Amino acid sequence: MMTSSSIALIRKQLLKRSRELSRKNGKKSQVDDIWASLEPSEKLELEGLHRTLERIGRGIFGTCVGCQVQLDEEKLQSIPMLEHCEECSNVENAELVA
Repeated sequence: MMTSSSIALIRKQLLKRSRELSRKNGKKSQVDDIWASLEPSEKLELEGLHRTLERIGRGIFGTCVGCQVQLDEEKLQSIPMLEHCEECSNVENAELVA
């Protein structure tokens, strides 16, 4: 299980990246202006950042959203927006292909 200091560090990194995306045009803007200025991949990233920050706030960061198993801490360190364990990810990917 991840320590609270590890989770706090990840939260800080996620907030920093969220601010970077929100200030892409170099200034504070209205939400609609920010959203319109983002590339599709940046929109997906920002949505993922917000989902992850929400999970941190709810105290469920690090658990699979599919089966609630504890996610691998090493993977979370490198991919903090990881939402699914390997098994649930495989099921989700198979459903997308079908």
